[in-house]
Amino acid sequence: MKKKLAAAILASMTLALAAPAFAAPNAFADVPKNHWAYNAVNELAAAGVIDGYGDGTFKGDKLITRYEMAQIVARAYNNYDTANTKNKATMDKLAQEFGDELKNLGIRVAKLEKNQPKIKVTGETRFHYENHDADAYDLHGDDAFKWRQRLILNADINDKISYTARLEAKGTLDGGDDVADRDLKFNRNFITVKDFIGVDKIMLGKQGAYAGKNMNVGKSGDNDGVALVHEAGNLTFTGFVFSEKNDDIQFNGIYAGTNLGKNADLEIGYTKADGNDSKSFDIGAAMQFGNGFSLVGEFVDTSNDKAGLDDGKAYAVQLTKGVKTNKILSTFAGGNVVDKAKEHTDGFILGYRKIEKNSLALGGGGSIYSGSAAHSNLDSNDVKGWLLAYQNVVAKNTVLSLEYQDLKTESTGAELDKSLIGSIQLWF
Repeated sequence: MKKKLAAAILASMTLALAAPAFAAPNAFADVPKNHWAYNAVNELAAAGVIDGYGDGTFKGDKLITRYEMAQIVARAYNNYDTANTKNKATMDKLAQEFGDELKNLGIRVAKLEKNQPKIKVTGETRFHYENHDADAYDLHGDDAFKWRQRLILNADINDKISYTARLEAKGTLDGGDDVADRDLKFNRNFITVKDFIGVDKIMLGKQGAYAGKNMNVGKSGDNDGVALVHEAGNLTFTGFVFSEKNDDIQFNGIYAGTNLGKNADLEIGYTKADGNDSKSFDIGAAMQFGNGFSLVGEFVDTSNDKAGLDDGKAYAVQLTKGVKTNKILSTFAGGNVVDKAKEHTDGFILGYRKIEKNSLALGGGGSIYSGSAAHSNLDSNDVKGWLLAYQNVVAKNTVLSLEYQDLKTESTGAELDKSLIGSIQLWF
């Protein structure tokens, strides 16, 4: 739809200012109990696109007005770009039904939009403590209180081009880290172009690299290159060419994903890393159950042509309770399995990984074990073990995370590391 209902996307930020004078004549008429819109919004809520009305569902005989329904549709459009084809079609159908109400919401939005800053700034502050029990690798030296500060910049250049950047600084609370680590630097800095030369979305510049279930390829920043995303029917294709800054490796690949019904999906792909001459085949699947449970599994088979490197395989499985996810999450602070805006909610991760030597050429998301220098780089793949993580939204935009890992060397079964990590994250 034109400009993806730009007014609707912004409407949720100005609903409190939208006065009755701007409402259509029928805006405050109840939506009938048997109206299809109720089921449509409940489907979007179940898919995680929108929090619905109140707790995400319509209960009892509660009727809402067309004006209230328009507010829900407006909020749904905030997640339009990340929704799948089916959910986008549902949002578009709702937008047509409540078009007059959305249009009148947009009158107020259009007036306020002129006064909005061109660049939106958000951020995250994190403090955490790591404790390691691994004498063989001398990891006790990594026990420390640490901090990280991020500033995130977003700006729309025009209807099709937007800009995203992330500035980051980090260090230890006692100042013991290298001073350079505490310098504020860009680890993301890219533009996104939509609907260009037949491709739905192109991201160009320094960005995070995520593909498959985020085990084979999983670098959060400092990757220079281009990624393309395109939907064709029920298939989503992702292609990328990146240069990984720290390890001087160029990697490229292509992935295809598809839905296997309402609550399941499958992804399959191929990644090639030129720096160490590796080729990886990757297949992963995810399923969402009732009550917020998700199960994700992934298999990676890597062949290495570089002298001295054997081939390797990696397996991972993960059970999550909390926010819907179809990814193998980072082993640091449990990933984000809660909605930080909903206080007093919580979630957990229970995961197991078995990663042979040389199976993840890029030290993918599944092999990065926090604070353990002996196994958080390209030689890290010889590892297996359990992860248990818990998160709780102690206050709005304030998340407490606890994580425990019990790791062994995959090839020998020797004890590698037992770690406990606690963190507090604040978003603004």
